[in-house]
Amino acid sequence: MIPATFGLILFFTVEIFQAEAVCHEHAVVDKIFSNYNPDVRPVRDQSTPSVIKFQLFISSIVNINEQDETLSLLVWMKSVWKDEFLNWNMADTNQSCPSIKTRARKLWTPDAVFTNTIDIKPIVVPEQQWLAITNEGIVSMTTTAFITVRCTMKIADFPFDTQRCPLQVTVWTYEYQDLQLTLSRPTTGLVDIFSNTSEFKTISLDVVPAQTYNENQTFSELHYTLVLKRIPEYYIFVIILPTFLLTSLCIIGIFTPNSNINERNEKVTLGLTTLLSMAIILNIVADQMPKSSEGLPLLGYFILYEIAVCTLAIILATIVLWMHQKAHTRAWHAPRVLYWLTHTKPPQDDVSPSYFDKYFAMKEDPKHLLVENRKEFAELTAFDHLVKMISVSKETCEKLQLISSIIEKKIQFQERKETNAKVWLKTVDMIDVFLLIFLLIANIIITSVLFR
Repeated sequence: MIPATFGLILFFTVEIFQAEAVCHEHAVVDKIFSNYNPDVRPVRDQSTPSVIKFQLFISSIVNINEQDETLSLLVWMKSVWKDEFLNWNMADTNQSCPSIKTRARKLWTPDAVFTNTIDIKPIVVPEQQWLAITNEGIVSMTTTAFITVRCTMKIADFPFDTQRCPLQVTVWTYEYQDLQLTLSRPTTGLVDIFSNTSEFKTISLDVVPAQTYNENQTFSELHYTLVLKRIPEYYIFVIILPTFLLTSLCIIGIFTPNSNINERNEKVTLGLTTLLSMAIILNIVADQMPKSSEGLPLLGYFILYEIAVCTLAIILATIVLWMHQKAHTRAWHAPRVLYWLTHTKPPQDDVSPSYFDKYFAMKEDPKHLLVENRKEFAELTAFDHLVKMISVSKETCEKLQLISSIIEKKIQFQERKETNAKVWLKTVDMIDVFLLIFLLIANIIITSVLFR
């Protein structure tokens, strides 16, 4: 019987305490706002500064407009301060509420704003903004807004660039001795962003308290810096790598050793076509690259260098083609050093075409001499006739030997001409191979130095 009575007493005691602990927000609101003025800074001693603990959260990076140099963000801003006129004793009857919620328009709020915004759109209109108040007078307000700020793009290292976008928070109305912005917690280092952009990744969000001076007035500010690093994979695989390969193929196509001059002409045409293709690529890239007063970005310099390499290859190929053409049509004699470089045995005799012109024009024809002297032979005696025949035969043999020598010289001249042409062809091929290796190495070095 005693345990049952004790349990009944304990039950009613708990019920009474629970009834006393019920929160009546109406009573709390009526009490704290009965003589409250929202237009006055909430301190009893006006010489005491109000301290606003401010915290910035980046919910999403909505857009980065590199052409206009703007950054669009969805941010949350949490402000915490102490209102000395909004507190109550929880021990009082009907005021046992540790905290209450009310509309922001009913009490004093700080006018903390971004100073470098181009546009700001609150997600919740100020008339519908709510905040929380504790019984000790601690006010906590969280606002959400879509802001667009100016962010000067540093594109010298594009597409391997890192952008630092400033976010400056300040108060317009109160000076530093009246209102001070502080951090509710450190915000240095890596931050979590719920929705990041596909082209940039967030490195850090740093903040430094600062003071600004304007006409003998000092204002409290918070300087945030959002550090973003570009993700370069798209530009590497879509622009840089194809451009590098296209230039390499241009060099290989132009300076591949050829068997004749007509093929060399086709290679120069190939180089001009490649140069036109790279100019089109540069035009496409120019639309994607951000414009800045700093000048051309790294990617632009790379494409210009690649065009310069391809242009140099075409100029050198044209010079080689001209040299080969002149050596072929004008029958230039190759110097001895070219024979040594091409491992070709030089000819022993130097036979010129004038040699053949001199000896092919025979003054007398042996057959003509025989016919001309036929009457003379008929009048001679047999002995004289025999002597004359021997003389004519001897002269005819000498001229036949001369003809044989001329034919032999002609064959030697033709062989020398063919050898000379082969030496020039081998020389041009060696120049092609040298320029091929030189320009390929130069292209690799330029690319490595630019993107080191």
